[in-house]
Amino acid sequence: LFLVSLTIFVGVFHGALGPVSAQATLSRKLDALVDYMQGWSVLQLLGMFLNCLLPVGLWGYSVIEAPLRAKQINRAMRAEWGIESTE
Repeated sequence: LFLVSLTIFVGVFHGALGPVSAQATLSRKLDALVDYMQGWSVLQLLGMFLNCLLPVGLWGYSVIEAPLRAKQINRAMRAEWGIESTE
């Protein structure tokens, strides 16, 4: 899911910035992006906005969930080996 979202995100920005040279200033690149997105409908803009939030949300979930899951696995292994009770 993350790779699909990233591919769409990169594809849109590559399409918008393709004609702009790599040495162009940031303001020139932003102008090209705005010009590219000028004709988009509200639904397309909302989809792109959600597509930008999806990778950030997945990353945030992973950062929070990984240590909690690791702790759960460690407790289960310690209980299995008889090192610690699971009260």
